[in-house]
Order: sequence, then C-alpha cells, then structure tokens
Amino acid sequence: MVMLPKDPAVRQESIAVLEAAMASDNLAPSLIPASAARVTRFKAQFLTWENALDARRPKAALTAAHASLALQTYRASVTAISPSPSPLIGLAPSSILLLLTPAVPRRHPSSPTDPFEVLGRALTSSFPRVRHVPYTLSMGLTGVHHTFLQRAAAVILVLCNISSAMLESQDELVKAVQDALQARDATPGQQRSRKIVIGTGDPRDLRDDFTGWWIVCCYHYSKGALEAVAEVVLGQREATGRLPT
Repeated sequence: MVMLPKDPAVRQESIAVLEAAMASDNLAPSLIPASAARVTRFKAQFLTWENALDARRPKAALTAAHASLALQTYRASVTAISPSPSPLIGLAPSSILLLLTPAVPRRHPSSPTDPFEVLGRALTSSFPRVRHVPYTLSMGLTGVHHTFLQRAAAVILVLCNISSAMLESQDELVKAVQDALQARDATPGQQRSRKIVIGTGDPRDLRDDFTGWWIVCCYHYSKGALEAVAEVVLGQREATGRLPT
C-alpha cells in the first residue's frame, strides 16, 4: 500500500518517485495493479464510493468512516524494527515518561498547533505522568530538556525529517540526547532509563546508532498514525508493518 500526502506538490513528487523506480527496474510494473487490487479490497471493508457519494449519508458518518479506514491503514503499516516487546510493558503507571517531539509545520490550517499532542494524550491513558516537551533543531536541548532527562523513567524521542536538509541538525540533537542519557545511566545508584525512538517520516530518520533503544516507525504524524503507533508502544497491539525495500 502506498500512502500519499494531501499536499498536491508532495503527492506529485511521490508519484514521480514511483515512476522513476519502475523506469530503473527497481519496482516491477506488475506490482502496481496487484497493490491497487489489495488496497481496493481492504478499502471496501470500511468505505465505498457508493456510500461516499450518497447525498443522504450524513457528512459526520462519512468522516467517521474515513477516520476508521485511516486508523486501520496506519495500524497495518506501523513497523517495529526492534524484535523485543516494548520497554514500556511492565513499567509502573506512576512513572514519569518524557516525550520529546519536534516542532513541525501544521499539516492543515485547522490542525492543532502541535500535532504530537495526539500522541501525548494516547500515552497519558496508561501513564498519567507523561511530560511532553517539544524541541526545535535550531535550539537543540535546553535546560528544561536536561532536567526531565534526569528524572524520567522512560524517554520517547520522536524524529521527523521534513526535508533532507534537516538530517544533519537532527543527527546533532540525537547525539545530545544520547550523551545526556549515557551520563545519567552511568551515575551510581541511578536506575537505567527505558528508551524508545519513533520515526514519523522517512525511515532514514533511524539511520543513527540507536543501540539500547527500542525502535518503531509509523511514517507520518497524522492523527491516525500517532494513535496507531501509541498502541504499539503501549503494548496494546503488535506491529505488523515492514520497512520499505
């Protein structure tokens, strides 16, 4: 299944990448109709054009059907790169969980200012003491980040490279977080932190050395994608997706 963004320019770029892959024989043309057939069968379980174009169907019902389809799609695509279970399993609900998320552009004028609030709320359902602290690549880690890195029993680092130009700055931030946690874990008597990294964009976000981290990818930061990855991180659902080849 190929999930394309709403932005027309980015959508055209995605289509061009598929066409280039077929032209270079990296993607067999026969896979396109086969994939389309699988998507059609999957989609028919939740939403059909007959229902979508039915003027008698309330708009709210159509919106709910689309949201259900999106959630099921993202549930099928979430990929756990680490083979072991989520490190949050067995963690006391009273533990402090630090959620570090990037400042990213709003996907739509009606979208919330911080799209990762959805992820924070989902995690709070199991861990009421979630501390959601956004970061910017230009400023890196601040004193607030370092304070919570010292206190949190578990750290969830969310990555999202909006463009390849951000990769270098993101690498620097990842190293800063890792250095801070290594210093903390080396302190005598200090309990080792449980570490999770979530890729919400290109899987190349996860190219760094994340030894000791539990790694999962959901490919996007829409509401459905973040709700789906939260279920996997909390151990409520098994990840069934695979990294693209």
